[in-house]
Amino acid sequence: MSRPEPSPLAAHWTLDPGVTFLNHGAFGACPREVLALQSELRARMERDPIDFLTRAVEPLLDEELFVMLPKHSGLVPARRASLTIAEAAALPLILPTGTHGLRRRIAAEFEQRGLVAQVVAEIDSLSLLMTCVYDGMAATIKPMAAINLEGSRGRQWRALSISDARMSRRNYLYSLPPQRLSAAAGAVASEIRQTALELIESGAWTGVEAVRAAAAA
Repeated sequence: MSRPEPSPLAAHWTLDPGVTFLNHGAFGACPREVLALQSELRARMERDPIDFLTRAVEPLLDEELFVMLPKHSGLVPARRASLTIAEAAALPLILPTGTHGLRRRIAAEFEQRGLVAQVVAEIDSLSLLMTCVYDGMAATIKPMAAINLEGSRGRQWRALSISDARMSRRNYLYSLPPQRLSAAAGAVASEIRQTALELIESGAWTGVEAVRAAAAA
């Protein structure tokens, strides 16, 4: 009996492609994106268990990730407005260190497609990372907020979208549980939500999508 053709969805799991699983769901195998989120949650819990267990976490917004490089860079032809994920992986990249949530998100997308990032340096400091990229060391992958902060420094940037993958990261609003939140802190949280929503809806904050209450539930 010949082996069945693998499902196109198989790429979302880390299961051994040399083994034909007739009922892998019964054993609880998780998709790659779920594994990435598990790692992110586990890292947050290990950093500060008290904080993780006693504070409320509210999904706030999703930021699209872009390949970023200065306008004077010759790494990507000026006519290009987007790259495939394989082209992005082939660029020399400066990324945060391996335990950083953004780095894990990028790695999950690359691994899902059998790609290996060409990382030439690992820098967690956003300011230092962006300076190294601007000075021509490499490109990077960041949300749009990374270059929104650069405008005041007179630097001009290109943000290239990924044409064949939806690369994004979720941002959360942390607070004490509602029953323990002071009126002042509650007002600040409400203002943060409203300000983020206004910036997104006005177009001032691009590459960002608000997580609506219904979607977050």
